[in-house]
Amino acid sequence: MIRLNAKSLLKRMSNYHQKGEKPDIYLFSTPRSGSTWLMELITSQKGIKFCNEPFNIRHADIRRELNISDWPDFYEEDALQMVEAYFSSLSADGFHNNIRGPHLLDPHYEWTTNRIVFKILHAGEHEIEWFRQHFRGQIVYLLRHPIPVSLSRDDLPRLDSFLKTSFRENFSQEQLKYADRVHRKGNHLEKNMLDWCLQNSLPLKRSADKMNIVTYEQLVIQPEPVVSYLAEALQLDDPDTIMHQLSSSSRSTKKSTKENQQTLKKLQSHDDRSLIIKKWKNKISDSGEEHLMEALAHFEIDVYQTGKILPKKEVWIGDGYEEINLGGNAEST
Repeated sequence: MIRLNAKSLLKRMSNYHQKGEKPDIYLFSTPRSGSTWLMELITSQKGIKFCNEPFNIRHADIRRELNISDWPDFYEEDALQMVEAYFSSLSADGFHNNIRGPHLLDPHYEWTTNRIVFKILHAGEHEIEWFRQHFRGQIVYLLRHPIPVSLSRDDLPRLDSFLKTSFRENFSQEQLKYADRVHRKGNHLEKNMLDWCLQNSLPLKRSADKMNIVTYEQLVIQPEPVVSYLAEALQLDDPDTIMHQLSSSSRSTKKSTKENQQTLKKLQSHDDRSLIIKKWKNKISDSGEEHLMEALAHFEIDVYQTGKILPKKEVWIGDGYEEINLGGNAEST
């Protein structure tokens, strides 16, 4: 049961939430992939609140309400029962401390809400089909190139649990041999790449045709078809508002640099926006990139490839992929 405190009581006084006919939205992603930004874009729509990282058990209230206290516990036999009870309560109530809507002074503030977008970073990727069936929600899967993600991550809270629980049963002996070697001897950047692969491998292999895949790269440099696609898939009524919001950086991502915030606010042209997605190339050599991208080959992930900043054409939404100029062509810098 969700406990009421002063913050929860204030929320109940400033907002009335009742689950409506449209399904809730489950946004899965890897940390540092632009998920907060996308979550806020979706929340600009009428009637939608957001729940930020409902599986982040580094918060005491989440550990208590989920009844899961450590990362390996997510892979125990009874974990799904606890997850189902937890999410059913969140979706029905809408007033958990981690569920928020626009502030009273926000231009998007509404008294009534009827949907929640859950931003999920820390569990559940290997059970996306289970999520879809049990909660009848719309699944959005946000991807970003693993090298810039890895360059910006400090902590890897789940890497041990990926490799020391039943989760390892999802991989071949060769994949596990490689993973165990990197886990023991790899540097921090190599471990980051491994973590990205372990988190994204199963959903891309099992559920690619059952979720709405969008990429950070396209959202930055060619947002119109992404917004149109999500508006239709998620039953969003006001895509024009999302397009207007695209010039603003994430409000709640504390690690977002001032440089990136200003870039997202001010740069409007395609050429300028391309700087955002390729600036990581200045931080790593070609040989270093080739070495790091070997991780994706071991896990048979081809959505991003060595020497290419953009994801593969098959996950690009709409036309115009070939015409994208990143200071060369669509496949180079």
